[in-house]
Amino acid sequence: MTYPHFLGIGVPKAGTTWLYENLRQHPQIWLPPIKEIHYFDRSRRPYLLDSIARNSQQRYLLRRWLKPALSNLAKHPRNLGWHMRFFAGVRTEHWYESLFRPDEGQLTGDITPTYSVLPEYKVAQVAELLPNVKLILILRDPIERIWSHAAMYFSRYGQRGLQAATQTEIAAFIKRPDVLKRSDYVAILDCWHRYFSPEQMYVGVYDKLNASPASFMQDICRFLEIEPIVPTSVMDRVHGRSYPPLPVWAIAQLMPQCRQSIEVLQDGFQ
Repeated sequence: MTYPHFLGIGVPKAGTTWLYENLRQHPQIWLPPIKEIHYFDRSRRPYLLDSIARNSQQRYLLRRWLKPALSNLAKHPRNLGWHMRFFAGVRTEHWYESLFRPDEGQLTGDITPTYSVLPEYKVAQVAELLPNVKLILILRDPIERIWSHAAMYFSRYGQRGLQAATQTEIAAFIKRPDVLKRSDYVAILDCWHRYFSPEQMYVGVYDKLNASPASFMQDICRFLEIEPIVPTSVMDRVHGRSYPPLPVWAIAQLMPQCRQSIEVLQDGFQ
């Protein structure tokens, strides 16, 4: 059986797409045709059933997955079986294992940034299924991360875009518990460190990725024990999304909730 050798667990809006796009070019790495598998944080039912879901976010995620799937199939028709399993299969352990098909000597991974905020019982399930897995966690200034999260949200799900949203709408979004917990680095690190040793986890910083992507990628390759590569995807071209600068009122509103996470970053990581 082939389960992933490493997980990119987050955090959201901190360079995980950049990580996926570069690692998939590495000859010693095999990554699935679709970036986010969401095995540990979603239900067992097949993804295709989300097309009839009442939840608009579930339907949106399905449409978002279909675009890279169709693009991948146009280039690699032989991947049809993989996509059929991914979208139509019941999401069991066997389904998860069937998604990873590296060649001999290759490592494989699952990069799903929402894993960072799995509840503890789910992290325990990860540890039970993948006791020796390596974890990659990239942290970003927590307030900037929330603002980027807001920009993504207001560009999706029928929203008009962050530029068109009112301050009241934005303030309500950035105070949502599910948004704030993705920037609670103390809770994230405490939870994952209960089940995985420090040697199993690489904690990087988004600012270093931006300032020196080549050095950052060398650190990742060293952690995974593979040959270093020069990154080919540039950060500002991965998504190409632009949004208004972070306003003072948002910083003031978020600072009390994010102070501890800022201190975690200031303590320094690899």
